[in-house]
Amino acid sequence: MSDALSQLATRLRRPQASLSDLDALSEAQISELQTLIDAASERERERVQSQLRRGIFWPLRWLLQRRQAQVLSKAAVTSTSRGGQS
Repeated sequence: MSDALSQLATRLRRPQASLSDLDALSEAQISELQTLIDAASERERERVQSQLRRGIFWPLRWLLQRRQAQVLSKAAVTSTSRGGQS
């Protein structure tokens, strides 16, 4: 399994074996896939944030957003420490 595919599995928090069918993709295709996944993740994050703003009482929303920021920053540090792209 290629290094880029291993990084993708790590970023998706999936076992490498579950992505074994993607092994035939070129490095450029895997890079494009990572870009698309990042864009989809950002859209999902924005959707969740929007729903939080509309539906949750302000103090609880503040605590949840703070927790989400901590999780995202920890994931970014982990990704960059392993050589992944953010």
